[in-house]
Amino acid sequence: MLFYVMILFFILQRVSEIVVGKRNMRNLQNEFLIRPPQLETQQMIILHAGWFVALIGEFYFLGEEIGTGFFIAGIITLALCQLVRFITMYQIGRDWVPMPVALPNQKIVSSGLFHYIRHPNYLVVMIEIILLPLLGKCYVTAFFFGLLNIFFLLRRIRIEEDALNMIPEYAKVFSMKKKLIPFLYNLMP
Repeated sequence: MLFYVMILFFILQRVSEIVVGKRNMRNLQNEFLIRPPQLETQQMIILHAGWFVALIGEFYFLGEEIGTGFFIAGIITLALCQLVRFITMYQIGRDWVPMPVALPNQKIVSSGLFHYIRHPNYLVVMIEIILLPLLGKCYVTAFFFGLLNIFFLLRRIRIEEDALNMIPEYAKVFSMKKKLIPFLYNLMP
């Protein structure tokens, strides 16, 4: 039962991200250097909706909660992921949208989490998509959607980096900074 509560929490969290993102997109509507690709939003929604359906289905038919110690460690890790997500959204402020975009007068954040990693929210999503299914022994969902999400994020980061590099300050600040995984340089394009 607790596993289903966790799934519901993540569904509500994703929906709230979409609501906040759409509100910010409306407020920034005429300010984009490059219009965000509509296909990106649709693919992101399909990916996450498919993940939830697969997660619920696999848990219902094959899953079970893992041992208590691992489950608690997983919940703590997921809670830390939420903290990183909220800090990321707070640091970016009104410019935060769940789309790969760049704005002409965008505030370039290079302190806090962004001092160590360029895309902290993407790393959080990678961890969640793999870890949550593992807490319910949903190995197929963790593997399949973990791989699918990595391919999706590789493309998405490339699109976002291309857009952000149009901002001179971004290119100057982040030309040699770590990209996705802290302490690893240029792991991802």
